[in-house]
Amino acid sequence: MEFTLEFFGNERYNMLKFLSTHQTEIKGELVVSMSQQDIGDTMHISKLKTNEILNELQDEGFISVPRRSRYKLTEKGAKALKLMEKKNV
Repeated sequence: MEFTLEFFGNERYNMLKFLSTHQTEIKGELVVSMSQQDIGDTMHISKLKTNEILNELQDEGFISVPRRSRYKLTEKGAKALKLMEKKNV
């Protein structure tokens, strides 16, 4: 599935970047183990907006949710983030 970088020109990019920088290794897997409330509080956005963005990222295949309150960047998400960072240099 193809994607365009315009999809990330806003809060989605900020969320993906946040998830990338807050990963921890749990049982050999890099995940973000935070509640949506904690993510929203840290990013200064509402839980509702956090939920909306996470759902969009998951629907488009940029993150997966292996367990409740655990978020994992997919290969597609890591590639998109790398492209965005390269474009911003």
